[in-house]
Amino acid sequence: MMRNWLCLALLALGSAAAADRPELAGTWKLDLAHSQPGEEKLQTGTMVIQQTDDAVTITEHQVAPDGHEKKSEVQCNTMGKDCKLKQGVFSLYYNGPVLVMVQTHGNDLAVKRRLSTSADGSKLNVEVIHLVPAGKPAESYTYVKQ
Repeated sequence: MMRNWLCLALLALGSAAAADRPELAGTWKLDLAHSQPGEEKLQTGTMVIQQTDDAVTITEHQVAPDGHEKKSEVQCNTMGKDCKLKQGVFSLYYNGPVLVMVQTHGNDLAVKRRLSTSADGSKLNVEVIHLVPAGKPAESYTYVKQ
């Protein structure tokens, strides 16, 4: 009997934790009019996010005003364990309704990104916080679901 209650309690906790996670999956297009970019100016940008229960894949495509294109892909678990990729070391974890992505590259770079959706799920908000080098202002980007 006790074992059944324990199984039900664990199932309920798992369901509650999954319910807190934002639904980020889809194709998102950058809305520059509602964004506050930093030094790196963009002309356009898209982000494709795929989610599973324990991992996230984020594919980004950005175009600068001069036409320079930048493509990147991050595929990592959501347990906060490090994933080593070409662009550095990444870790992803959920903090309630926010997906937090931390990127480091040696001692020269540390960036935290916080991804969350609007209440109706039509917009993706990406807050970028520069930890290293210090002194860079935070950035904010808004994407619209396609």
